[in-house]
Amino acid sequence: MDKNKLVKIVSVATGLVVIVCIIYFIVNGDWFDAVGLSAVFFGFWVMPPFLKNINNKK
Repeated sequence: MDKNKLVKIVSVATGLVVIVCIIYFIVNGDWFDAVGLSAVFFGFWVMPPFLKNINNKK
């Protein structure tokens, strides 16, 4: 298996686990943990590609 393919599979799997955990926290009314985990998800999966694109446009 190619390294890039393995990285994508692991990224998708961990992303799905985090999203399921966020939904679980929301359903149980644990808003503090849901917001905290959402911030971690945003910081690790959404921001790096966004920041990489900003740096390339300069």
